[in-house]
Amino acid sequence: MSNAKQRHRPWGRIVAGAIGAAILFVAVAALVSSHEQRRDADAALIAEPVHLKVDISKPGQFSGEFRQTFRAACTGYLQIVPESLPSSEKEALSLLKGLRGHFSIVSHDGAVAYERGFGSAGFVAIPVEKDRWVPALERGRFSFDKGVYEIRGVVDHGAPALAGVPHSLVARYGLCGLEYVPAQILSLIGIIGCVIAGLILLPVALITISDRFLSEKSEAGENAPPTD
Repeated sequence: MSNAKQRHRPWGRIVAGAIGAAILFVAVAALVSSHEQRRDADAALIAEPVHLKVDISKPGQFSGEFRQTFRAACTGYLQIVPESLPSSEKEALSLLKGLRGHFSIVSHDGAVAYERGFGSAGFVAIPVEKDRWVPALERGRFSFDKGVYEIRGVVDHGAPALAGVPHSLVARYGLCGLEYVPAQILSLIGIIGCVIAGLILLPVALITISDRFLSEKSEAGENAPPTD
C-alpha cells in the first residue's frame, strides 16, 4: 500500500511548491534588506559623525570622536559651523580666509582611515537653507568602514575672521540620490519575486485543496453503508 501511495504522490506540485517557497524566501529577504538600506540612507541625511567645539582662529590642535555610520554617501563634508550662519557663499568662505592645516581620521589601532590637508583652494560653502550658508574645510568621500574613530587636526595658520566667534567642527554626509538605488533595486526584486511566488504557490494550494476535497468525498462515498 505504501508503494501505491508513493507512486501517486504529486511530485510536480511538491517540486513547484518548493521552488515557489524558495523564491518567496529570497523575495522577502530582498524586501527586508531594501527597508534596512533605505533606513540607513535616511539616517545619514541627518547624521553628524563628529560635532566638536573648536577654535581654528589661531594655530593649535583639536581632536574628538568620529562615528562613521554610513559609507556609501556620494560626498562628505567637514563643516565649520558658527553660531550665526553667513547669509551668502562669499561671506561663508571669507570666514576661512588664511586657514591652513591638516587632519586625519584614525582607528583605535592607530591606522589612518582618512587624511587630508586643508587650505583656501579646497574650501567650499554649502547652502543649508534660504540665505544661510556653512563653510567647509573638506568635500570628499568618507568611504571607510563603519565604526568609532578619532579625528585629529592641526591648524598651522588660523582664520582671523573666526576670532571671538564660537564655532564647531561638524561632519555631514552629502547624499545625491544614488545611495537609494540599491534599495530600489532590492525592492523591485522583492516585489517581482513575491508575484512570481504567488503565481506558483496559489495554483499549487488550490489544486491541493481541490484534490483533498475530492479524495475525502470519494472516501466518504466508499465508506457509506449500502442501501437496500
